[in-house]
Order: sequence, then structure tokens, then C-alpha cells
Amino acid sequence: MTTRRAVLARRARGGASALLVLLAAAWALPAGAAESPMAPAVPKRRVVVLPGRDYRIDPDRLFTESEPAASPDPGAALAEAAASVLAGEPEVALVRPKDLRSGTEGVESPELVVRGLLHLGQERYRDIRIPDALVALEQGISAARRVFLDLVSPDLVSDLYLYQGLCYLEQGQPAMAHVAFKNLLMATPRRTFRKGYFPPATETAMRTAAEDFVRTMTRDNPLGGMGRAETFLKLAKATAAVSVSLSGSPGEKGMVDVRVVEVARQPGGHLALAARAESEWKDAETAADLVSRAVSGWLACTTLPSREASEPAMPRFYLDTSGAYSVFLRVPTRRIFSNAGFGIGLSWQAMKGLDVFARLNLLNAFEDPYGDLVKQFWTVRGLLGVGYSMQWKWGRVFLHTGFAFDYLSGFESTTDPNCKFWPGDEERCSASNVRRPRYLFGMAVTLGLNVNLGGPIFLAFQTGVGTYFLSNEADTPLNFPFSLELGLGFKFD
Repeated sequence: MTTRRAVLARRARGGASALLVLLAAAWALPAGAAESPMAPAVPKRRVVVLPGRDYRIDPDRLFTESEPAASPDPGAALAEAAASVLAGEPEVALVRPKDLRSGTEGVESPELVVRGLLHLGQERYRDIRIPDALVALEQGISAARRVFLDLVSPDLVSDLYLYQGLCYLEQGQPAMAHVAFKNLLMATPRRTFRKGYFPPATETAMRTAAEDFVRTMTRDNPLGGMGRAETFLKLAKATAAVSVSLSGSPGEKGMVDVRVVEVARQPGGHLALAARAESEWKDAETAADLVSRAVSGWLACTTLPSREASEPAMPRFYLDTSGAYSVFLRVPTRRIFSNAGFGIGLSWQAMKGLDVFARLNLLNAFEDPYGDLVKQFWTVRGLLGVGYSMQWKWGRVFLHTGFAFDYLSGFESTTDPNCKFWPGDEERCSASNVRRPRYLFGMAVTLGLNVNLGGPIFLAFQTGVGTYFLSNEADTPLNFPFSLELGLGFKFD
């Protein structure tokens, strides 16, 4: 007992020592080593690999005496060869049809509904209620094709076609049963049946359908046409699909067929055959090499995110300072007088073609030729509004419209000589003979041009005109300002 306690004590001391070593090592690590920075997300293009199908059907082996031993599926192996090439491309997100099952496995999942219709059809078939069975089965087939269960659950779709064919035979419609059995083989070409399970007439009808399938099989993608393939890609949120199939009878070498269909890059483009390769079947290794080369060739030519021609990002903000010149086209003086100063403006591209702007000008008035301005004054002018613009590599053109506000510091004008010589004498100069506007409020429109000089620097030119409809004086003695501005600006994101 004492020895056992000593051993346990030594183990406890050893565990504690190891824990202390680990804690010390964690403390000694640099802070940056504990957190690995996340790698930037790489834009990916979603590409679907459809299930590979081996359509080399032997009608004589459609019915077997015993359960056939499981054997490798050459079609599935070739699809894996295509998937391995796509998985090695960092700009491709590989999608399998089975991935679309996620989020649809609830009580009302499409697959569960289809299974219910299959079960109902089977029950009606066993009860010899053939018309009711056909209605349920046809509803199940339509629903299954609508959600592409022939790719996700081919065995389920195969059963639907099987019982549909059996129902048609019971109704004495061998031609319709023939089509149903061929559709069965399209969904599950490697499927076999136990010999003697069906009546001889049914086995003959199914074998005849298999023989016709081998003779008339067209090498096409399993989706059965471009229209359905386009719908499937929209469902999968993908832009391309790769399909691999084998065709021919087992007694022949057969053919390997690889196809890549993708959505055209033009706006509103439809699905088109982007790549195709076919060759005679020799062996599994040669066929896999053909598939790999075909998919690699398509990847080398297709448009991946890094190869997409993207327009350079346009600047979002434009800031400029300028020298400004302005005149009022309507004045209380006998001649127009000039105003000069500087301006500063900021424009924000809210979206392509639309911007929001603000501008501030400080202007000093020059004496008019007749001296009707009693004294010089300053004008503080503010503009605020929205505009429309077009941007090019060399610059941009814009049209701004918005509100205008002027504050005039000490504006006084008169055409009465008495007011000029005796401004403080009320008997000689009536107060009504002197105009003293202080603020003006209205609208303005500006047309501008920015020309890139190099880097973020640009030459800024603009001209505008406005109209005032509100003033501290009733008749708005100053109106219709016209301005010209020239300066430099800086553009940035």
C-alpha cells in the first residue's frame, strides 16, 4: 500500500510539473504567435461537378440470379478526377449536387414530399388502383425533376420510373412503359434486378427498353438539355457545370465524353458549351487523364475572378480650392461691380452618377465706376445640394444644383449725391435712398469640369448662376449672381 501511494504521489508531482512547463511555455510565447492572422478571402467561382454516369448497359445482365457483387463505378471515378482538378484551383469553389440538400431536410423537404408520393403510388399499385397510382407517381416525377432529385437521389427517381412503367404495362400501354423504363436507366444506368421477381412479360419489356437505350443513347449531360442545366446552375448559385459520361455497349470499347457548360459572361448571357472532349475508352487511367486534361484546359481559358477585367475604383471625394470671380447681374447701382476672392468645395460620390456637394466662397466687392457703393463689403456665399456627374479616366464633368445663401457684411449703395456727400444728414439723405441688403437666399446651378493632372491632383473649373427669392429687403435688390472659379483639387476614397 505504501509503495502504491508513493507511485501515485510521484505521478501527481510529475503531472503538476508538466502543467507548469506548459503554462510557462504559453506565457513565453509572443502575443502574436497565439493568434494567427486570418488569410484574406479569395474570390471564388462556384463550379458544379455533376455525378458521373456509366451508360454502357448490358441488356443481358439487367436481370441476375443473385445479388451482384459491388464493383467500382467508372463514371463516379471520372467525376472524382474532374473534381480533384477543380479542388486544386484556389479561385474555384467546388459544388456537388448533394451539397444542395443542406437546409432542405425538414418535415416539408422536397425529397420527403417525393418519397411520400412514391409510397402512395406503390400502395395504389398494389391495390390495383392504377389510375390513382399513375397520378401520384407523375406528380412525384414532376416534383423530383423540379428540384433535381435525379442528381441528388437517383435511386428515388429510379423507383418512380419503375412503378410508372409497371402501371403503364397494367393499363396495356407498352409504349409509355418503354419510355418510363428508359428514363429509369437514364437515372440509374447501373441498376439491376433479381431474375424472376417480375413476370416474364415485364422482364421482356424492360430488356427491350435497355436494348433501345443502348442504341439510341445520345451523349449529353445528365441534366437533359441546356435549359434545365441553366435552371440548375441558378439554384446552385454556380456559373459552370462539369459532366462526365461513358456510353456504348460493354462489348465495345465505348466512349468517354467530358463537357463543361457555363453561363456567358455578357450581361443577360445564357448557358453555352464551353469545352468538350471525347475519346474511345481504353482503360480507367487513360480516361481519367482525358478528364483531367479537359477540365485543366477549360480552367486555363475561362474567366476566373483574378482574370476579370475590372474598372479602376473611382474616387469618392473631391476637395478643391480655387480663385473666384463673381458679379450680380441685377444690382441697385448704375453699373455692375465685381467681386473677387476664393472658394473651397467638397463633393461626395454617393453612387455612380450622383453626388452630394457643399461649397463656401468668400468674396470682396470692388468699387463700381460711378461710386454708387458707399463702401466695400464682403460676401460669404454657401452652396449645398446634389448633382449629376460623369467620370472618365481623364477626369469628370458635373452639374450641381442646390440651395444658395449669401451674407453681405455692410453692403450700402445709393445713387443720391446727397447721400454720398452727407450720409449722416437725415434732411439731405433719406434712409429710403440707401439700400442695405444683408442676406439673400435662393437656388443655384453650377457646371464644372475636373481634369486630372497626375495622381490625385486635378485642375478644377466651374461656372454657375443663381437666383434669389428671399432677402431682408422686399424687392431683393441684388440678384442673379454669376460666378467663375479656377483652382486645384485633390481626390481620395
